[in-house]
Amino acid sequence: MEIVRKRVKDFEYLGDMAHFRRVELVGTYPLHDHEFGEIFWLDKGRCRHCVNGQTFSLHAGDLIFIRPWDQHSFHGAPRRPFFINNIWFEWQSFLYLRQRYFPHQSSLYGEEDALPKMLRLESRQLQRLRQLFLVASRRSNVQERLALEWFLLSLFTEFCPVQPESGKSLPDLPDWMVPAWTKIHEPESFRLGVQEFCRLSGRSREHVSREFRRLVGQTIGQYIHHLRMKHAAFLLETSSLEVIDVSLECGFESLSHFYENFRKVYQTSPRLFRKQAQGKMY
Repeated sequence: MEIVRKRVKDFEYLGDMAHFRRVELVGTYPLHDHEFGEIFWLDKGRCRHCVNGQTFSLHAGDLIFIRPWDQHSFHGAPRRPFFINNIWFEWQSFLYLRQRYFPHQSSLYGEEDALPKMLRLESRQLQRLRQLFLVASRRSNVQERLALEWFLLSLFTEFCPVQPESGKSLPDLPDWMVPAWTKIHEPESFRLGVQEFCRLSGRSREHVSREFRRLVGQTIGQYIHHLRMKHAAFLLETSSLEVIDVSLECGFESLSHFYENFRKVYQTSPRLFRKQAQGKMY
């Protein structure tokens, strides 16, 4: 198949550290790999993405984390362009960021998986990612490390799943509960609450609740509340999200309810917590 590639816009090149760009592709972009990390998302259109021998259909909002050892290619329909926003960066920059901010998360980027991490963003998340991308791409060369760290840190804190606490061992769960336990640590699941855990378990609420309390030592609701509060603190420490958006990301429909619960756990308001935490960080 004929290879056709048209560059729409090159954003500012940030030295040797990072490269932000938006491209329009038509047809096939051949199999390739990199000596660096790449994060891209399909911003408009559709295509097939072949990576490490497997093929996936991509739609607008699909976000992919490519590692230096991945091989991938793109295949679009003839005469139907698709638009990709991507960031290339030194892999060492990511390793530094993980060590500094996420020392207890061994697979933040999907480093230990056979396939790269893939997320499907909601429309609100996609719009937020576009904003982050645009701001970071306009930083000057003098600010290149700051721009890259700010973008990656915002990306990982706002869009990537929260992992279970370091050192917390997996309970001796029955096989039918393991998928729910794994999934409930992700924001898109724990924000939906107890009902989502029971749905993922595939058993009645009464049976799941009884077994969870026996095995874990607390109710599902108590455990999910703990995950929500931990994620809220994490977002307040490391992101620029408004407090109301942090509240929504954690599953609270009422801002006053979020404030009330946050105060009970951390003995301060979310705003003061952020001020103190980010003051210590910088």
